[in-house]
Amino acid sequence: MVASCATCQQKAQQVKAMQTNIDFWPTTLKLKNSSDLICDESLRYLAGKRLVCRGRWQQRTVAVKLFFHPKSAKRHWLREKQGVESLISNQLSTPSLLFAGTLIDGTPVLIFDYLSSAKTALDVWKELDNDEARLDLLQQIVVEISAQHRCGLWQQDLHLGNFLISDNQIYTIDGDGIKSSTDGKELTTKKRRNNLALLLAQLSPNYDHLATPAIEHYAATSQKNMRDLKSITEKELPHIRTTRRHKYVKKAYRNCSEFIRHNSLRQVAIYRRDADAGLIKQFLNNPDQLITDGTILKNGNSATVAQVTIAGDSLAIKRYNIKGIWHILKRCWRPTRAWISWGNAHRLTISGIDTPQPIAILEKRLGPLRTSSYYLCVHENTPSATDYF
Repeated sequence: MVASCATCQQKAQQVKAMQTNIDFWPTTLKLKNSSDLICDESLRYLAGKRLVCRGRWQQRTVAVKLFFHPKSAKRHWLREKQGVESLISNQLSTPSLLFAGTLIDGTPVLIFDYLSSAKTALDVWKELDNDEARLDLLQQIVVEISAQHRCGLWQQDLHLGNFLISDNQIYTIDGDGIKSSTDGKELTTKKRRNNLALLLAQLSPNYDHLATPAIEHYAATSQKNMRDLKSITEKELPHIRTTRRHKYVKKAYRNCSEFIRHNSLRQVAIYRRDADAGLIKQFLNNPDQLITDGTILKNGNSATVAQVTIAGDSLAIKRYNIKGIWHILKRCWRPTRAWISWGNAHRLTISGIDTPQPIAILEKRLGPLRTSSYYLCVHENTPSATDYF
């Protein structure tokens, strides 16, 4: 068992190295059936769990999912496979599953047809600049969701990123989240309401005015009575949105696809996975030097704020100052102000409220005791509200 775990860890390290070091691309992997799988480009890396890449197999371009978590790889591979097969068996649009098996070393792998011109519905949504186009996209999505519901299927983690759009065709991806009713019959009204609310909860409250016409379109497509669905915006949507906000803020404090967390005896750091590596290195190694080299915006007893420019990006770094030994003793057991600011910034973001993008936080510690802390975010060169008075 120990040897097996060690092997799994080696696989995880190998695949992570592939994702992070461009010198490894393209990489040729050997499938268990002895055919070659060439991985050309990383598309998505979920820390410690799986890697999605574009590649070539049997003279065609493919999308590849590699699963390498030491404990759950096979379980996630099986759920993904079964979810995709459920979509296919019900004649619902999803990229063709070309291969389901393992690499020669036992790493679970799924190979799909690659849709070269595809964009996720989320990427398309971000490009839209008017409500008419946004509603049209939502209506196309709810038509696909309606078809899934009629087949007794629903997406447990429903969001716009789970749909690809290619040549005006909607494709459902992420089979891992596909669930089915036990009796194979279409979903109950309650499950339909919850699933629709889950989709709408992913959108900013700024677009809540699009919810009712989208629900009306779903009702017409599903041949359901609108009276059974119209109160979604008043009941399920607020509840799911609150739950989602809470989960996202918790996620912002741990390792995941969006954030990296480092713990040590002397400090705890959390930063965006897509942040510039050189910037993060400077911030973690010597944040005080960044402040010294920057332009001081505020130099108070409680906090010091400086504007710095790194790699052409304007950033703000805030140090929450320690005023003395009694201040340390008073605050050392509580979350630091930087820690609280990090959570609140992501709470605002998930709520659709504009705030400077948080990049990283750093807490200096002595074991469990917190001392000074630092908060790094994008610097917005805009007027303060006080400038208007």
